[in-house]
Amino acid sequence: MNKKYKDWKICDENEIENHDDYEYVEVEVKNDIAYDAIKSLTDRGMTQVNIHYMISEQTYDKAFEIMKDIKSDPRLEKLNAIVFLSLKPKGRSIGHFNQLSQDKFKILTDYALSNQIPMGFDSCSAQKFMKAVKDYPNAEEMKTYAEPCESTLYSLYIDVNGDFFPCSFSPGTPGWEKGLSVLNCKNFIKDIWFNDKTRKFSDDVKSCRDCNKSCTIYEI
Repeated sequence: MNKKYKDWKICDENEIENHDDYEYVEVEVKNDIAYDAIKSLTDRGMTQVNIHYMISEQTYDKAFEIMKDIKSDPRLEKLNAIVFLSLKPKGRSIGHFNQLSQDKFKILTDYALSNQIPMGFDSCSAQKFMKAVKDYPNAEEMKTYAEPCESTLYSLYIDVNGDFFPCSFSPGTPGWEKGLSVLNCKNFIKDIWFNDKTRKFSDDVKSCRDCNKSCTIYEI
């Protein structure tokens, strides 16, 4: 971290909060730390180092700044990809972020592809991606790279208490206020995987896939 950022770190707290450029400088500090860490990891031979970035109306513009950095900042030369994560309103994000529109998602996708920026996305974004590239000449091939939600089809989530949930964003949502105890079950396949509650969620996921809907819980 260069001296400018060190100076900001040791400023009086009230002075920082009242400075017009505080928000901007705070973001730059975070980028500087992250980019240095990426270079440190890739210089040691790691080949699967990614930037995971949550996309929303509020974080949309910053996504382009990061993609421009990927093309220009030597510290990101060996970065594997930027992975876009669609917003799921949980915890601190509730009330602070809004879902990115399909139109803006397409602009983001088009920019990455046209500038040959290695990109990926979570399964929650798969349907949006397939809609974004539907008019590309190789659209059918590109769709094979997109895997929609697979929760309870061939993935699951177990929290720190040993409770099963369909995915890490489902705890506390309607129908999943409480998980299924893996610690207390006698037969995982029978008591958890083929539990009526799990199979219902699985059927809902399959229906979402059939109707091109991204998620059975959230509006993506």
